[in-house]
Amino acid sequence: MAAVWEELGSATVSRRLKTKIVCTLGPSSRSVAMLEKLLRAGMNVARFNFSHGSHAYHQETLDNLHAAMNNTGILCAVMLDTKWNPKVQVAYTYLKQCLLTTLLWAGGLGTAHFWIQSLALTAGATTWVRGAHTHPNPSPHVFSVRRGVEARARSLDLLDKRHLTLTSTPRRTENTCRDGLGCVWAPQTNVVVPAGPEIRTGFLKDEKPIHLQQGQEITITTDYSIKGDERMISMSYKKLAQDMKPGGIILCADGTITLTVLSCDEEQGLVQCQCNNSAVLGERKNVNLPGVMVDLPTLTEKDKEDILQWGVPNKIDVIALSFVRKGSDLVEVRELLGAHSKKIILMSKVENQEGVANFDDILSNTDAFMVARGDLGMEIPIEKIFLAQKLMIFKCNMQGKPVVTATQMLESMIKSPRPTRAEATDVANAVLDGTDCVMLSGETAAGAYPELAVQTMAKICMEAESYLDHRSVFKLITAGAPVPMSPIESLASSAVRTANSSKASLILVLTRGGSTAKLVAKYRPSIPILSVVVPELKTDFFDWFCSDESPARHSLIYRGLIPMLCTATAKASSSEATDEAVGLAIGHAKETGLCRTGDSVVVLHRLGESSVIKLLTVK
Repeated sequence: MAAVWEELGSATVSRRLKTKIVCTLGPSSRSVAMLEKLLRAGMNVARFNFSHGSHAYHQETLDNLHAAMNNTGILCAVMLDTKWNPKVQVAYTYLKQCLLTTLLWAGGLGTAHFWIQSLALTAGATTWVRGAHTHPNPSPHVFSVRRGVEARARSLDLLDKRHLTLTSTPRRTENTCRDGLGCVWAPQTNVVVPAGPEIRTGFLKDEKPIHLQQGQEITITTDYSIKGDERMISMSYKKLAQDMKPGGIILCADGTITLTVLSCDEEQGLVQCQCNNSAVLGERKNVNLPGVMVDLPTLTEKDKEDILQWGVPNKIDVIALSFVRKGSDLVEVRELLGAHSKKIILMSKVENQEGVANFDDILSNTDAFMVARGDLGMEIPIEKIFLAQKLMIFKCNMQGKPVVTATQMLESMIKSPRPTRAEATDVANAVLDGTDCVMLSGETAAGAYPELAVQTMAKICMEAESYLDHRSVFKLITAGAPVPMSPIESLASSAVRTANSSKASLILVLTRGGSTAKLVAKYRPSIPILSVVVPELKTDFFDWFCSDESPARHSLIYRGLIPMLCTATAKASSSEATDEAVGLAIGHAKETGLCRTGDSVVVLHRLGESSVIKLLTVK
């Protein structure tokens, strides 16, 4: 035992973090000042959760991120997460001018964000401020009208959780409101927009939670317009009565409510259930159907709009796809992206049993993978989550696909400055399992200590990395490599083997698209990999074109890869250009502490039609 304590106390901890950190951005972390702190603390990927917020809201956050990157000189990848909640769409008619506009209510349960998508007042061609946000609390968010109309205060208020009201005076009724110009607004329609692959319970009478008692029977309807009570509730999945069978299980509210199916009426869309436990059910809670293959689209129209109208124009790096169930789902998304699919990494999240059953098919079609333990924990027995995590990470490692471990990693740090011991152990075990990235959600999006959460995550990961047996990992991955091995993978594995035998301090890879560097990362060297991305200059005899920096940002989700952008050249494979790039890269590595004078550095690059591995001594 004494020897163990001695080893724990004397272990040499690498000061260069290899595991990447994904941070979800939100109210606590979207300012330029806080984003700079997160970048310096170790954030590598910024996750934009499209469950909340408008395009304008996310655009402002992204602009702040770009400013923070410019201020710090630290590169950060951008991830768009398509997971979204059901939304209520309320159309209001401007009765005086017959102007129809649409207001959208978006957001989560009790912490919704609201925004005006677009609202044009005909008087003076005035446009209301776009992207205005507020929360469902008593104090309204005030914004003002511009141009041509008397500057009066306007506010976005709530009559109830299903109606938005425009008002600047107390003068309003239950269904209408009057603005400061004397124009009356009234709700014209109230249409529920169904969710994509996510199922939720519906609204409740008087918006009051209902109390369910163990043993009581309750009816579920697929008519989402019905307001629920203790006798009947609604769910958003239209084929619920068709897909469920007597004896089946329905889990609600993160599994806190378990219902057993007694009977199904397909014609009426009704499912009779019995409550297995006493609990309180609120509005719009998530629903899981363990063992049921649900017939829902991978992407909703809202998802497609988010990707094509926000993601593609902003040159995002990663799309995280929720509830991927089969490999063909990825084909559908690539067809949607068209030519842009070559520059965007598709990251799959398996969150139900169908996805687990088709995991190998999904893995072969995806670019990256996320172990999303939240919904997955509702679909498989809780005692098997650890095994699912380890198997998924292992299979990703063997194929060289980057993998992110997510959900409740440092959950207590939303409110506490210190994580629980179990959380610290969870993060470390994910690193020892082989994860490329660990993800923070509410900790950075809405937590009280976003910077401290990233710092804590980085410290735990670095400590865990120092105890990894990299040589054993290398042998394991080599043994599972395809036979015959491709020339580029053979070269990558040889570079790692050379680094291990020569005790090199750095592997330096010159690359155009990043493929070689990613294969080097697959073999998990104990030392950093400097991926020197050399953009390519091309000409059509009229104009010069330069490839973008996306390969550098893509490397930010691979364990151990450190991106460096080099000067663009038309002859990156020539001896002269290569020597210049290598010299600049080694100089940069010395400045950043990746290597020192006298250290050995393994260099991997192309020279003409050949690939070359060099072992250099830093001068």
